[in-house]
Amino acid sequence: MPHFIYTKHSTVKMVERSIPPDLIEKALLEGRERYIDVRHNTLIAVNRGDKPLVVAYRIDCNDVVVVTVYSPENINRLVERRVQAGSWNLWPK
Repeated sequence: MPHFIYTKHSTVKMVERSIPPDLIEKALLEGRERYIDVRHNTLIAVNRGDKPLVVAYRIDCNDVVVVTVYSPENINRLVERRVQAGSWNLWPK
């Protein structure tokens, strides 16, 4: 199982946005929708569940470094816009 590391920025945003670590880790471990953010050189996990969630992260050896997390009001529109703009590319697993 990977070790999760939260950046200072991500911990601040988690508190501001009331997003607990278990939701983030579930999105990372069980999520099936992933993208590569080509502008920021990060990976993106998307969870379209009850609480929509976008997690930007990096992989460093065996660690998953969470960079930021947010819960957009319209996740479908957000993902569509980012993909159409070329900012996010589907991560071929």
